[in-house]
This record gives sequence, C-alpha cells and structure tokens, in this order.
Amino acid sequence: PNELTSEVVKMPNYLLIVLLLDLILPLILQISRLICKVCFYYFYTQLSNMHLPYHKFLFAVLLIFLQFQLACQPTANTPFSGKITYEVTYTSNYPGIMTSDSLTTFYGNRKMLFIEDSNYLFEMNGTNAHFSLYDPIKEIIYNNENGSDTVYYFDATKNGKDSILQFTLEKNVAVINDISCNKLELTTKYATVTYLFNSSYYVDALRFSNHYFDNWNYYLSMSQAVPLQIIYKNNMYSYSMTAISIEQMDIDNKVFEINPNWVLIKGFMF
Repeated sequence: PNELTSEVVKMPNYLLIVLLLDLILPLILQISRLICKVCFYYFYTQLSNMHLPYHKFLFAVLLIFLQFQLACQPTANTPFSGKITYEVTYTSNYPGIMTSDSLTTFYGNRKMLFIEDSNYLFEMNGTNAHFSLYDPIKEIIYNNENGSDTVYYFDATKNGKDSILQFTLEKNVAVINDISCNKLELTTKYATVTYLFNSSYYVDALRFSNHYFDNWNYYLSMSQAVPLQIIYKNNMYSYSMTAISIEQMDIDNKVFEINPNWVLIKGFMF
C-alpha cells in the first residue's frame, strides 16, 4: 500500500457473500466427494456380484460420472506464504520541486513483501522509507521513515478522503515474470491505481476485510491475490513496483513482531 491515504470505502454486501461462498463451497464439495465415494463403493461391490437391478445400474453409472466430475474440481485454495521482491521506479511530475531520481532515492528502488496468514511486512531500501508492518490483531500499520526508533502508526480500519469512483477488471492482459496476469484498475478521487495479479498467489480476503487503509480490502475482495505489479498515478508523481522474484516459504513469526523499543507517534491521515 502506498503512502497516500483515502476515504473509507465499505466492502459491498455482494462481495461479502461471494467471499463467504468461497469458504463454504469447498467444504460442501468435500462432503459431496465423501458421499459419492461411499455410494460408489457400495454400488461397485453390488455390481461386481451381479446383484444390481437395471435402474440401480444406471444410477451407479451416474455416480461414477459424478465422482469423476468432482475429482476434476479444484480444492480450496491455500493462501500464499512467502517473500516477493519488487523493483520500484518513481516519476515526478514536478522535477523542479523534486526529481524522479530524488523520489527513488527517498523511497527506494527495491521493496520486499513478507506475507503469511493475516500478517504482512514491506521492507524498503530508501533513505527515508524502511518498513511498513501490519498488525492484524490491533489492526494497526507501523511505518518507519527515517531508520530510527521513531515509528508512525495508523489505524488500518480507517482511510482518508480518496474514495473509489469506479473500477475495471480484465483477464489475461499482461505477463509478469512469465506469469499471466489479470488487471484491476481503481479510479479514485485523486489517483489511478492499477494492479496486476494471478490467482495462483491466493490471499484470503476475509482476513483483511477490515483493512480499509489504502483500499487494501477492496483490492483483495476483487482479486484475492498478492499483486505482482502496482502502478500508482496522481497529479504529483507516479510509481511502478513490479515483482522480480517470488519465493514461496514459511515466514518466521519474529519477522512480524512489534519492537518494544519503538517510539510510537500517531501518523496524520489526510
């Protein structure tokens, strides 16, 4: 998520229904598979002993076909856990005030995402941008902007004034690292944000349903995937972050720990 803030955008009710169905349907599918397997075993044994009437024989064939169909259906997705490294470039629209190179030096040209379950951490190599850590228990984002122990915190359940006006969703429109990606474009009051993603890098959107900061919950409700590219544009500047390395792994919980030595200051939200 970027440094700007935006107005609270509530997740539409139909999106919540879709997400709930996404959780419930795999369970129903597994129960159906079990029932089919039990019935299939019974009718198979009866058929092999030639004790099965004609109409039950047809029903057994139907069950076999149904079992085959269910076996071909995908099982519930496993959320992506791992590390993604992004290459970042900034472009200034007012080089007389701050050049593109200055922006890149300030915020960094590399960004690493560590994500597991409801936790995520962005690490940056900028002179004034070092990390952004999300605490899913307190629903707070911690930003470090100067490398010291001073950390600014933001309420992730709130947003600023940059409300979403419209969105467009397109499938298979780009390739990132040989990975075919769908595109979600959000037009907000002050900016345009484009996300490229692939559903193979699944994220459980319900875990972030209250993460209104930077419209993160809205993006995940539409994509249910980690972004492989983000292009952000407003009147002042733009930036692009593109995945150059994707590593699936378990992340040590210590990565997401809050340092008790931090000096916490409440961040200002526009």
